[in-house]
Amino acid sequence: MQDNYGKTVRSTSTRCLSGQYTGIYEDRKPFNVYGCVYTVTPECNYVVFRGTNSFADWLFNLTAIPAYYNKRWSHAGFSAAHKSVWKRIRRCLNPYKKTVFIGHSLGGALAELSAWACRDFDDVSLVTFGKPNVFVRGSKKRMHHKNQISCVSGSDVVARMPKIGYAPDANQDLIYFDNWGHVLFNPPRGYIKKDFGLGDSLSDHSMKSYKQILNDMQISVNELRQMRTPLTRTV
Repeated sequence: MQDNYGKTVRSTSTRCLSGQYTGIYEDRKPFNVYGCVYTVTPECNYVVFRGTNSFADWLFNLTAIPAYYNKRWSHAGFSAAHKSVWKRIRRCLNPYKKTVFIGHSLGGALAELSAWACRDFDDVSLVTFGKPNVFVRGSKKRMHHKNQISCVSGSDVVARMPKIGYAPDANQDLIYFDNWGHVLFNPPRGYIKKDFGLGDSLSDHSMKSYKQILNDMQISVNELRQMRTPLTRTV
């Protein structure tokens, strides 16, 4: 179907008797093939962005020029991808409800940009997996949400890109799964730089790998935050 903006889109939604609203949106215009699933319940807004799924997605991943988007300098490719879906998602969200953004890979970048776009919401949580760097390094602007969690596997190459000029939001907490079976909370940058194996750079990026690691971790984020020594996980 064609929407009012002349884009080819796929959009479905379902409203339940309980008040829950679930929708799927995907922009299928060439070089704009991004999608998400959103669920609005009486208590919470949930928005989940999928990861990189096509050659067109990777073209946006490689577009590392900066752009001023939503009052902050960020990665131009990620910003363009976010802009292609955000208006329709935002119309479904209640700023006074708890809102949770989740994403993997490119979807993690879109989730982070969404959390920034909702910086005036009452209660926002951000959880990402293998998310690339989104914002221009050195910016004084930052989010102040209750939970901003980025999960990164030791040799995930995507989570280290772009290497020059970009960084995550300064208030983001990092849960890092190193290559030796340890889980660390906000480890030093020097440790992360040394802990990299090119042979596992693609397998460590898969959502299947992240799911397995989380299943093995068996500890809450708050418990991990309070630990003074790295947690050893089953590998």
